[in-house]
Amino acid sequence: MSKAKPQPKPRIDPKFLEPNRPVRPPNYPPRIGTNFTEAVGKVVAFINYVDEPQDNQALEIRFTDGTLLSFDLLPKVRLRVDYMESRNGDLEMIRDYGILPEGDAEDGA
Repeated sequence: MSKAKPQPKPRIDPKFLEPNRPVRPPNYPPRIGTNFTEAVGKVVAFINYVDEPQDNQALEIRFTDGTLLSFDLLPKVRLRVDYMESRNGDLEMIRDYGILPEGDAEDGA
């Protein structure tokens, strides 16, 4: 009776290993973002990208049980705001607000 060959260990760069860090199972949901638990354990039939002329863009993940997850792609506007002076023809920076995301406390939304 022959012994099974040992599986090779994955090569991991040691600089990415942290001592005493708990190891998570490979398919464990991430801690950040939004987890779509309806998809857990389902089999993907196909993935469809929709791009209609009326600015409707979506990504659909269809499962073999007839259900689907649909992600509508919506643009997000962010502003880069600078307060400047232009008295002598040249622009002079007074304040750089940086990039303000939609709904930021400073933009009044």
